[in-house]
Amino acid sequence: MKRVGVIGCGWLGSALLDQLSMLGYSTFGTFRSHPPLGQHTTYIWSGEAPLSDELKHALLLCDAVVVTVPPQRGLTDSENIAYHKHLAHALSTINDQMQVVYTSSTSAYGQREGACVEHAAEPTSRAYGIEKAYHMYFENTTILRFGGLVGPQRQPAQFHKEGQSIAQPTAWVNMTHKADAIAAIVHLIRLESYGIFNVVSPEHVSRRDFYTKAYERANLVMPQFTEDEAKGKRVLSDKIMQRLGFAFQYANPLDML
Repeated sequence: MKRVGVIGCGWLGSALLDQLSMLGYSTFGTFRSHPPLGQHTTYIWSGEAPLSDELKHALLLCDAVVVTVPPQRGLTDSENIAYHKHLAHALSTINDQMQVVYTSSTSAYGQREGACVEHAAEPTSRAYGIEKAYHMYFENTTILRFGGLVGPQRQPAQFHKEGQSIAQPTAWVNMTHKADAIAAIVHLIRLESYGIFNVVSPEHVSRRDFYTKAYERANLVMPQFTEDEAKGKRVLSDKIMQRLGFAFQYANPLDML
């Protein structure tokens, strides 16, 4: 069975570590500080400090590593890109032959409107700059571009402050359920597939329909919407479905609510 490491065990990474272990993979995970007690092999690593000898050994034996470290709010775009370049370089100095899966986002498309496919990223976007850092150091790189992540402890009705009007009500939502995000990562590790893939629910609904139902399900006062009619971006996941046979559990964003 493959050996897989998860770098950055937060909301998504911790659940991924659990799923990989349940499927029988040999795993380890890294935390920025104070790993929780449990069944997993864990290490403390911020991505900036030197690697411990124990973590170096674990990486050396890895078949794949998944980096689930999102951009940090306290850093500028250029600082975030530099951080990931440092992280990717540190990993590559130990094992540059393993598959690296980086969990990116649809913000790689910037302000583009209409249909968005993998080759149409905005070169000046922060997300695209971070993706390039992993391509720079690893030949076997897999980039997964998630939409807005939804799941336990991350409900859409909580995405906006109380009283805040929701913009672009006629625009499409591009959402990814946590279960589909994890399933896609496992799918690409199992297939050893490299490249860039959108992982967004393939059926698109409007922001008005999505957030109205989200607030209704949460028993909250219905949200207010602005009057702008922009359609925004519609991120397509045809590539991962048609080329790799991936099937979404939550094909329609309304089913996430």
